[in-house]
Amino acid sequence: MRNRLKRDNSDFNNAQYTSIRLDDIRTDGRVSVANIRVVARRDPGARRLRALVDSIWDGIVADAGKYGTGFDGPAFSRDVREMLSGTGYIYTTRNFDVFRLADVIEIRDARLDDVSGRDCVRFVVVADAHDGPFASAEILQWLGDEGGSCPRNCNFDLRRQEIASVADELEAYAHDVEATVLRKLDAIVEQLKTPSTRKAPAREHAFG
Repeated sequence: MRNRLKRDNSDFNNAQYTSIRLDDIRTDGRVSVANIRVVARRDPGARRLRALVDSIWDGIVADAGKYGTGFDGPAFSRDVREMLSGTGYIYTTRNFDVFRLADVIEIRDARLDDVSGRDCVRFVVVADAHDGPFASAEILQWLGDEGGSCPRNCNFDLRRQEIASVADELEAYAHDVEATVLRKLDAIVEQLKTPSTRKAPAREHAFG
């Protein structure tokens, strides 16, 4: 257990105490930010994650005011974004909010097709972005040899620039957006394979 000096009224004038306390503050901050990933993987919902992020930030600001330390808002935002990467959530710096990617990404106008005898699915990605709905251009995705839902070892032909555009609108990492799109596409391809849905393009439920 770390040794701590007993605090008294002279603590703030005690260089040794101040040094130890600042070390504690930095360590606590790093641990708290890292814990965001742990909590996010439990999928508690965007509101609870936003409350956790706000609470950690408020603590950092309070400590900065109390002990005269500095704080770096942009660095904090970058750290939070990195901690949420791969969890299915994103953190935006425009309004410092947390969203579940699956709630703000929708696949529309999906239909099975073939190009030069090779099975594929065509679709559009729509994102409920900060400035309003944003739609990609049509994307073509090759299917597996058996025409099933997109296998993870398939040579994906997602148009990377379209995924990148959606990611930019959402302030998300492109690989996180791509992972969300592929998960949603799996379910839609399965739906399109059933005879009752082959006649009309498949469309997901609205955002929410």
